[in-house]
Amino acid sequence: MNNTGVSKYLEVVAEFDAAWPSGVAVSRSGRIFVSFPRVERPPAPATLAEIRDGRAVPFPDDIVNDPGSGNPKQRFTSIHGIALAPGNRLFALDTGAQTVGPRPRCNRSAL
Repeated sequence: MNNTGVSKYLEVVAEFDAAWPSGVAVSRSGRIFVSFPRVERPPAPATLAEIRDGRAVPFPDDIVNDPGSGNPKQRFTSIHGIALAPGNRLFALDTGAQTVGPRPRCNRSAL
C-alpha cells in the first residue's frame, strides 16, 4: 500500500465467462455490485448482481431479475449503469429493452 491507503496491486474479486459487466459500484462497506445489460445472446441470468465469494448473485433476488415473470413494473429488464449514492442507496439505469436500436415504448417503472 502507498501513503494514500490504496494498494498498488490489482486484486481479482470475480471473473465472468459468458456475460460482460457494464457497470460496477462498491459501497463504503466493501459490497460490490455489477450490472449486465441483456443485449448479448444468451442474456445474463441476472442484470444486477452482488459479488459474493467471487460469484455474481442476483440482487436483490432472482425474481426481480427475471423480466419474463410477473408485473413488468416490478422487474429489471436490462441494467446498463449503476451508482451508489449517500445513504448506501444503489441507483440503476434500466433501459427496459433487451435489444440495441429502436424499441417500442414500454410500460416500465423504476424500482
